[in-house]
Amino acid sequence: MAKNLLPMDALIAGYLHEAVQDAGITYRKLAAVTGMSINRIGIILRQESPPATLGEIGMIGSAVGLTASELVERAENVARTRQDYDLVANDSINEFPEGNDADYDHA
Repeated sequence: MAKNLLPMDALIAGYLHEAVQDAGITYRKLAAVTGMSINRIGIILRQESPPATLGEIGMIGSAVGLTASELVERAENVARTRQDYDLVANDSINEFPEGNDADYDHA
């Protein structure tokens, strides 16, 4: 089953696509610089599933002069300003597995 993009994934991919276009770098050059396949780069920049990993975001971002943290921060800033913008697909993502709450309590 394919993993769907969350809204945050789409925002980050959109910023990556914009940065790649602004840099004027081809997918072929991007593939050579990052070691990623042209197909995978296309999937990420077209905002298709599966979403980019943090490592992939970092590699593509680095090729166009951005860090993964800069891209995530941009996306978070936009998401914060959109009151109707859900960062997660559903509430169950934020729930701990039943019976394992103590495993996650590090307070």
